[in-house]
Amino acid sequence: MFSATLFRALSSVFMLTATLGFSTASQAQDYPRARPIHLVVPFPAGGATDVLGRLVGQELGRVLGQVVIVENKAGAAGSIGTDHVAKSAPDGYTVCFCTTGPQVILPHLTKQPFDPRKDLLPVIHIHNVPNVLVARTTLAAGTVPELVQLARSKPGAISYGTTGLGGPQHLAGEYFQKLAGIRLNHVPYKGENPAFNDLMAGHVDLAFGSIAVAEPLIRAGKIKPIAVTGKRRSPSLADVPTVAEQGYPDYEAYTFVGLNVPAGTPAPVIDTLNRATNEVLADDRVREKMLAMAVERVGGTSKAYAAFLAAEYEKMGRLIEEGRIVLKE
Repeated sequence: MFSATLFRALSSVFMLTATLGFSTASQAQDYPRARPIHLVVPFPAGGATDVLGRLVGQELGRVLGQVVIVENKAGAAGSIGTDHVAKSAPDGYTVCFCTTGPQVILPHLTKQPFDPRKDLLPVIHIHNVPNVLVARTTLAAGTVPELVQLARSKPGAISYGTTGLGGPQHLAGEYFQKLAGIRLNHVPYKGENPAFNDLMAGHVDLAFGSIAVAEPLIRAGKIKPIAVTGKRRSPSLADVPTVAEQGYPDYEAYTFVGLNVPAGTPAPVIDTLNRATNEVLADDRVREKMLAMAVERVGGTSKAYAAFLAAEYEKMGRLIEEGRIVLKE
């Protein structure tokens, strides 16, 4: 009696498992024909991240033959939208246009409602956005070696502005100080425009900022460039060398964007999204639009993106700990 009962119970479990497995495989095989895909941009409409998200979303829909709806879920420096995706069904129909902060910086600074390493899976690295280190026109340094020499002669006296405490540009400054062995004075602002306004007025000596915002000010002679923070020169500022070129070959600092999906999303779905997005990034029209926004396409495999995220997570955590960076409550 016991054996027969046990046999029937085990048979039911095996049948349920097989049915669920078949259902998941079938859903993955049908993807993305079932319904529209929602691409969540965790920042407000109209900004650079939103513009790029809509560009990728539109082209991704074309390649997949399915409607891609861009949703803006802004707030908490990108965490609200990212958390929404992390808690969504793992079926590939809710995708995150995930940015730097929620993935590799904020988990070291504040308690997050999700763990990016456990609750999200990487699909593809979309793009990097290098910054540019600029100076007031009257600063007695025009290159990285000159700046390092000046900073060493005045420890803590040279100031630099960024978009805020604990942001990617702040950490770009921390990383520069670490490699150069200097000490600068960080001045956080609520956005790029206030930082650049104070730089032009001579209230701060330096600023780390986006190339898109800095370029017209450089062309107008209102500020001067010291270096770009990427591994390669930016086509938008082709005459401006990188930090790496000027004596610090290990230096590179970006903000970045990638596609991520909820943990548990089937591998075939991730592969489909990865292949389609690589096709989008290979399109010359997309390339031209990204270049116009001083953005570097990346692409590649989900494994390469996972490795990049792991390295950035460790790097940012180390900089935050060594710099004793704490957000004010």
